[in-house]
Amino acid sequence: MDLATIIVISLAVIIAVCLVAVLLGPLFGWRMAARNVQFIPFPSRVEAQDKIRNAFLSLGWEIERDDPDEMIARTNPSLAVMGRDCQG
Repeated sequence: MDLATIIVISLAVIIAVCLVAVLLGPLFGWRMAARNVQFIPFPSRVEAQDKIRNAFLSLGWEIERDDPDEMIARTNPSLAVMGRDCQG
């Protein structure tokens, strides 16, 4: 077996494993998302939550938790949104 064949087979195996992880991962509770935590001061808690909630909804994210002390939103991974800046 020559080097090119070994490289092609290795890449095919890596891609196959990644696809299986992406497709079957949610069944096992695996999440493939970056965690982004950011502190932004606002004059009032209500104003901050309203602005954050509106930003999440305008991006099409699903709000999973909307508590007074914590808000969590998730989105499905997509190559179409990679590199897009969120500016408000």
